[in-house]
Amino acid sequence: MIRITDHGARTSAAGRQVRKQRTALSGLAIAAAALLVAGCAPPVDDPPPSRTAPPVAEPTVAPWITDGERLGIGGCPLFPPDHAWRASIASLPVHDRSDEMIETTGRSLPVRGGFTAGVWEGSRSGIPTNTVDGSTARRIDVRVTYDYGRTDAHLDYPLPENPRFEGWPGKAWDVHLVTVDTERCEVRELLNVRTPEDDFWGFGGGHWYADSAGTFDLTTNETDGWGTTAANSSLLAGLIRFDEVAAGRIDHAITATLETILADEVVWPAMGTDGRSTDPDAMPMGTWLRLRDDVDVSHLGPQAQVVARALREHGVIINDTGPGFVLQGEPDLRWDDEDIRTLRTLAMGDFEVVDASEMMVSPDSYQLRTTRSG
Repeated sequence: MIRITDHGARTSAAGRQVRKQRTALSGLAIAAAALLVAGCAPPVDDPPPSRTAPPVAEPTVAPWITDGERLGIGGCPLFPPDHAWRASIASLPVHDRSDEMIETTGRSLPVRGGFTAGVWEGSRSGIPTNTVDGSTARRIDVRVTYDYGRTDAHLDYPLPENPRFEGWPGKAWDVHLVTVDTERCEVRELLNVRTPEDDFWGFGGGHWYADSAGTFDLTTNETDGWGTTAANSSLLAGLIRFDEVAAGRIDHAITATLETILADEVVWPAMGTDGRSTDPDAMPMGTWLRLRDDVDVSHLGPQAQVVARALREHGVIINDTGPGFVLQGEPDLRWDDEDIRTLRTLAMGDFEVVDASEMMVSPDSYQLRTTRSG
């Protein structure tokens, strides 16, 4: 009994030792298996770092968009607020070739006002604006030869009883005829107009005749690309008018002529050119100039100072070829010619060429981009 008991006791102790060994081995096996499984499992990536989208620059109103309305004619606006000639160019960058273009054109070239009250050899300088109600005015058939005679057309043209031509009270220079149709709010512009009575060469064949014609809707920025200037832009768009000066503000760019224009190159807002210069530093048609801020204009006459402020805020656009640096405007009996003559104390060297490209929406439209990113 005792032996059995002792044997039984020994057997129980040995059994416990075996069980401990088996339990230990089993634990090791489970641990090894766990490690094996862990090694075979795909690695778990660390959570990606939090990413915040960069802020998107909100578009801002472009600084060249001006408030208010330009002084109209006959109840019609003179183009929309986002028209190129309405732009304020004070914030535009200077063109990277400004110095070269100014130098080539001639720093000492004086500014001249191409509009007067006085008469010289039967004519006044400037381009008058006629108004007419297109629904009741007499209409004439005008033969127009575009492209220097390569294209022929006949226009049904509303005409006032006593139209005023360039050179009024006579006819002179390019003999432009500008007429605002207040019924349709359109401006009709003709170049080198001849009536049957003064059509010495018979180009009109008994009709009124013009070398070119342009019609511009005063309520839009769109154009068909035809005009009576070398730039194919509207004459009326950039004319200096006495009523604007009398009101103390010209709220638009002014157009001007230059004699030396680069051949075969056009910059917006121009849409054509008759430039002939092969000098690569000559100004292309459409060049936009700004009177520099450091130029003293206090010595100018009161009327000329209003013009100078516009040259600084809105600038001057080259839209045609002609002798000298001549600002285009309307003749008017109320001009003080001596006052306007003080503009001649300004010269090309007082200006800088600006880069207007960021304002453009399309090269075929006068519309301004209304927002700027950033």
